[in-house]
Amino acid sequence: MKKIFGLVYDFFMWILFTIVMIVMLAVTWPVFVLTNFIAIIRSELMFSLATIVLALDQLTKYAVIKTMILGQSIPIVNEVLHFTYVHNYGAAFGLFQKKWYLFIAVASISVLVIIYYSKYLAPNNLWVQTALALLLAGALGNLIDRLKFKYVVDFIDVRFWPVFNVADIVINVGVGMLIVEMFWESHEDVKETETESESEN
Repeated sequence: MKKIFGLVYDFFMWILFTIVMIVMLAVTWPVFVLTNFIAIIRSELMFSLATIVLALDQLTKYAVIKTMILGQSIPIVNEVLHFTYVHNYGAAFGLFQKKWYLFIAVASISVLVIIYYSKYLAPNNLWVQTALALLLAGALGNLIDRLKFKYVVDFIDVRFWPVFNVADIVINVGVGMLIVEMFWESHEDVKETETESESEN
């Protein structure tokens, strides 16, 4: 009975997930086609990219859940890359174990903040918008896991690092892109200041 309930639950969760994906694509892609390129860069591209990356994250996790046993490790490249199915109840490096409600709250706030800033933080900057799209997809990917299971499904194992997933990758890439942007802006500000000083002299 419990197994049947689990299958029914999984079925309805995937139906819900599919509906959300369809709605997001139905909203973003017509606008993508009908609006001009600058408008796409400002918002539609971000949400379209986030949708695609989120779908990739959830599909890979689903494949792992359905084809692997918890704790199983499959070598892809010996001693370099393995697929190892684990449940992560904490944050990075196992911190805050089983504080799922805390992670749900933080992830939910993060998603709202990312969406808000996507409209006002460098709306014409493709680099920043791409970074925000990756952060949004990653935050939503792990948030969905915690809402469904109270843990995150991890499976990418490079041996020298804790096991992670696609959402973790895109979050780190997004953060890295924003750091690069901040350094670039600082460099540009310094150059402008030096140019102004030289002009005055």
